[in-house]
Amino acid sequence: MIRIILADDHPPFRAGIIQGLGQAQDIQVVGEAGDGPALSLLLQRVSADVLLLDIRMPDFEIYKAVPQFKAQYPRMKILIVTAHDDRTYVQRLINLGIAGFMLKDEALGTYARVIRDVAGGGMYVSPRVARVALAK
Repeated sequence: MIRIILADDHPPFRAGIIQGLGQAQDIQVVGEAGDGPALSLLLQRVSADVLLLDIRMPDFEIYKAVPQFKAQYPRMKILIVTAHDDRTYVQRLINLGIAGFMLKDEALGTYARVIRDVAGGGMYVSPRVARVALAK
């Protein structure tokens, strides 16, 4: 069973992802958070294989959090799930060692496949994000 935590400040988005992942019998959402402090508390209480993490949330700094989470929870993979495909975000976060970067508007079926790939040690970058990151 792949255990995931979902961190995003939009409750309807979290609810949709949780409902969509309910179809996957090998993926279990073990927690959700809507801001930085709630996520930090949750990570102290619950272990996860994959953290689905939005870039922007209240009381949260992505560039500080990713290295901290990687140090504290080295086995947990971080999968960015965001609406932002800005080149700077993508490159900086990949350099920090995230396991994937996907956009919120990807097909719901893509989420389970990507979570499985990332949990298994793979890396995923949305094709649209890859084009932005590789553009000169």
